[in-house]
Amino acid sequence: MFRFRLQRVLDLRKQREQEVAGQLAEARGAEERARLAAEELERARDRGAEIATRAQSRQLSAGQLQNLRYVVERMTDHVNLAAAEADTARQKVDACMVEFTVAFRDRKVLDRLREREMDGWRAGEVQADRRLMDDIALARFVRKGGAGQGGGK
Repeated sequence: MFRFRLQRVLDLRKQREQEVAGQLAEARGAEERARLAAEELERARDRGAEIATRAQSRQLSAGQLQNLRYVVERMTDHVNLAAAEADTARQKVDACMVEFTVAFRDRKVLDRLREREMDGWRAGEVQADRRLMDDIALARFVRKGGAGQGGGK
């Protein structure tokens, strides 16, 4: 029975890789949500700016126009904040991706080592089986009297 001497380390690395993969998936989800929120705020701001532009032609009072402009400016602030949050989320995804790549590589190194050791073990098992079969064949040969002795003419 093959026993990999670093199996516990390999198991820990697999576990770490799975944890980091989960963190990466969460980070990607958060980044997607932040990006969509920023895009939605930008669309809302653009609709507000369009409404303000059309409202100017309807001869609104200066106070109403100023209020509309203030709302659009605040929306721009929200858009900028959401864009910054999306950028921060993207940076987190990038950091998680680097961490995942390292964890994957570390596990893969041990996987390759395990495969090499297993191949060596299998080769040893095959060699041991061949020696056993050779010993059995030799014992049968000797029991029958060897070559040329048991033929009897």
